[in-house]
Amino acid sequence: MRDRSIGPQGLWILLVMVASVGFGLTPVFVRWLDLGGVDAPLIAFYRYAFTAVLLLPFLGLGPRSFRLTLLGIGVGVVMGFGWIGYIRLL
Repeated sequence: MRDRSIGPQGLWILLVMVASVGFGLTPVFVRWLDLGGVDAPLIAFYRYAFTAVLLLPFLGLGPRSFRLTLLGIGVGVVMGFGWIGYIRLL
């Protein structure tokens, strides 16, 4: 009889699919929050702050990866400002 459990690769595919759906639904939730009176910078802050806190245990702070970590933080800040502009345009 075949094993019907999903392996590690199937789990990663499932997680990518869930993340894609969540990312695609983001403008809908942003619109609701905007209509509810929540300011765009606050929405962007919580969106990226939640992700940063969630990924903090995987952050490389060693001497070999410190430069890449700073680059990632810089890219995150730029994306945050881009997200604020995106919300303003909606």
